[in-house]
Amino acid sequence: MTLNRRQFLGTTASGAAIFGLSTLSLSPRFMRNLGKNGPPEKILVVLQLSGGNDALNTLVPFADRAYHAARPGLALKESEVLKLNDTLGLHPALSAWHKLHADGRLAIIQGVGYPDPIRSHFSSMDVWHAADARGRLTGRGWLGSLAESAWPDETDPNLLIHIGTRTPFAMQNRSHPAVTFSTPAAYRWVGAPEELATVERAAEACDQTDANTKPQSGRDRALDRIQRTLSDAHASSDRVREATRNFSPKQTFGANTLGASLATVAALIAAGLPTRIYSVEAGGYDTHNQQLQRQARCLTELDGLAAFQRELESLGIADRVVTMVFSEFGRRVAENGSGGTDHGAGGHMFMMGSKVKGGLYGNYPSLTTLERGDMIFTTDFRRVYSSITSQWFGIPPGKVLAGNHEALALL
Repeated sequence: MTLNRRQFLGTTASGAAIFGLSTLSLSPRFMRNLGKNGPPEKILVVLQLSGGNDALNTLVPFADRAYHAARPGLALKESEVLKLNDTLGLHPALSAWHKLHADGRLAIIQGVGYPDPIRSHFSSMDVWHAADARGRLTGRGWLGSLAESAWPDETDPNLLIHIGTRTPFAMQNRSHPAVTFSTPAAYRWVGAPEELATVERAAEACDQTDANTKPQSGRDRALDRIQRTLSDAHASSDRVREATRNFSPKQTFGANTLGASLATVAALIAAGLPTRIYSVEAGGYDTHNQQLQRQARCLTELDGLAAFQRELESLGIADRVVTMVFSEFGRRVAENGSGGTDHGAGGHMFMMGSKVKGGLYGNYPSLTTLERGDMIFTTDFRRVYSSITSQWFGIPPGKVLAGNHEALALL
């Protein structure tokens, strides 16, 4: 039988099935084979601190006179910080991180940035997401590029998962569209533009008749592929919801959005989903005013990361997971007149996990030799990406990152 375009779209409930998939029956064979290759041996979790986290009051140079001179109202006292050595300490809200560092499971990369820093939230974030000064002009993000290089033949729709409101550009790629949802209960798979375009092309092919058409023609194969894709995606979304419903964490992740997101990630990893890269986000770091109170509240929520690590350890799966934390830029060395700090440069990155080689990496930037009032970065952030790409996933950095960025010995 030859279907015309209208009839084809009718079989998908006029497109409703593509977006909600509620009309598709699940394949028992697929449900048995979902994750048939077993859980991934290596998983990356990426946490974005949106707004520009103040680096100086996160990793505090309490022994530096220039720090106290530039911040008479914001500088933390030596007696307040959680000391790492004779000159540096963590913000007092990061007590769980302090223990992670003492246990060798937290790496702190100092003075991270890139040449000619941008002080716009969106433009700077694009540079971080693309790992390239051109930002979105590159066409794909660094995590998407990593996925295409590392798992070119993977077809599971849950390969990349972002928990939040919008898929980050870092995950953009042509082969592995990322799944994005704010809460698992509301998750219903939505076709990516490329997949919807495939549906349109297949529908148009259905309009064409060919007297010489043989069984399992190109049209038939296209329709079969669409059915498998939609069915597989629907089953995957069911599995996400089932995994979180059945999860009983031993740790308290915190009564906040970040804590809930991390608990979801822990549940999905524990359930053995084939996801290789998870992305989560936390906001509120744009502290132009009332920074002492606002940043302390934000950093307190980061204790959820320590709970996440402990949960993985209690489940016996911590060796398979590393977590990377970053923000789009640091802030000015000097405080402003509103009890806060303005957009700057030169931040810090963090890596957490049982396989991470904990400690301090790189050099803390000078607080007296500045550029436009900002710290000058000492470590290019792409060196951290290079470390993850090569040391964790075993992929040559050149396949993912433009340029030559020497890896740090983080893993």
